[in-house]
Amino acid sequence: RAVVSADLNNDSVPDLAIADEFDNTVSVLLGNGDGTFAPRVVYPLQGGPVNLTADDFDGDGDMDIAVTLGGKNAVAVLPNDGTGTFGTAVQTAVGDSPFGLTSADLDGDGDLDLITTNLTSEDVSVLLNNGNGLFAPARAYAAGARPTAVTAADLDYDGDLDLAIGNSTSLNVLLLRNQGDGSFTPAETFGMADYPTSLPADIEAGDLNGDGIVDLAVANSQLGTVVILGNRLVPGAHVVTISPDQTEDALADFGSKAIVAAIGGRVWEDVNANGVRDPSEPGVAGVAVSLFAPGADGQVGGGDDQQLGSSQTTAADGAYRFSDVPPGFYYLRFDSVPAGSVWTAQDQGTDDSVDSDVDPATGIIGPFQFSATEDDLTRDGGLRQSGGSGGASISGVKWLDQNGDGVRDEGEPGLAGWTIYADLNGNGRRDDGEPSAVTRADDPVTPENEAGTYGLAGLAAGTYTVAEVLRPGWEQTYPAADRTHVVTVEAGQA
Repeated sequence: RAVVSADLNNDSVPDLAIADEFDNTVSVLLGNGDGTFAPRVVYPLQGGPVNLTADDFDGDGDMDIAVTLGGKNAVAVLPNDGTGTFGTAVQTAVGDSPFGLTSADLDGDGDLDLITTNLTSEDVSVLLNNGNGLFAPARAYAAGARPTAVTAADLDYDGDLDLAIGNSTSLNVLLLRNQGDGSFTPAETFGMADYPTSLPADIEAGDLNGDGIVDLAVANSQLGTVVILGNRLVPGAHVVTISPDQTEDALADFGSKAIVAAIGGRVWEDVNANGVRDPSEPGVAGVAVSLFAPGADGQVGGGDDQQLGSSQTTAADGAYRFSDVPPGFYYLRFDSVPAGSVWTAQDQGTDDSVDSDVDPATGIIGPFQFSATEDDLTRDGGLRQSGGSGGASISGVKWLDQNGDGVRDEGEPGLAGWTIYADLNGNGRRDDGEPSAVTRADDPVTPENEAGTYGLAGLAAGTYTVAEVLRPGWEQTYPAADRTHVVTVEAGQA
């Protein structure tokens, strides 16, 4: 009567389970992996097995078998011991003459529940799983004339799995809407009007035309055809039925809200002036942050720029946040910087969640596009000590020396993600607190190629030993002598 394919003995090879209504058996054929099967193992099951499905009903990782017993008005579950051998069936009563069968998590608890269509009682039985493969008593829902087939899918787009039922006498498809807890509203004809489906024998759900909406395919035993039912329950739409004698207006109201999210970040003290926030570096309180939308020209500082809300002041941990921001094009302006502090180098390294985004020259982040699909709390800024007359800096590039000659030739690319540091104590390794920077990736928006570049900013005047953190499997080709640069800088020198 029915067959299902599943990996029943956990060997990654498909096996078969067959329901035989007339022999009162369920047969299991384990696959050999080459398209052949071992001799069948027969499990007697009185009551006329009509339909079956395989799923992990008891949560032990093995595929169990559920079977409808048309002559006993029950559904039976055969537990799998993990080897493809099945234990004694546990039966639960359902409606009269169960026929169709499927499984789905109807109440959202992570366990697979069972649904049967019942020909004689003309209803659907819903059996909620208790979590151990045992099921609560069946709940019955009227389902039209001689329901034969059932499938579960979120047909009304509310996040819960609904039921679509094929009826062999009324020749239509019914919808039972899930209320979120595994209970269902009274059946309604799918898509507002009857569909002549001529003895539906099976029904499946899926997005059949690629429009992002779940459709139904119904197999018709009388006509030998398959009917595709397009889903009219478009997300956000009303389904309204107007009777011929109706005299009052039918209401179909709509409510909407703007999509909003938060923009925020953190201002911190960049102690080692590497442009990246290290775990021990503290936040900076009292910095004023303002959010603007550029005017018609899309540039910062135009006469028609609009400020959104009031300015925020960073908290003790340096955090700030603008809530309920709609999608748009924005920039952030930072003011009231503590005396003696300047913004550290911008966009160092490859992790935007911990680097500084503020332009040191303008105190601005952006403009940038904000989609408002989720909070963006990565708009950070690092502050360093100004180092007298603006501080000194050392910059350079890390490149891939493809021919190993110690000279950067044309076409040899820069390398992002390498750490360059000032070895203040001359011990040959990077220590906490020593100025460092991570080489940059190229920014495709700018005409320059920034790949491999770095900057050690905020340095006091003096002589520094500059080294790299050499990665395993790499050999340094330049500088080759002592593998470091010795650089002397004056205050304000870059």
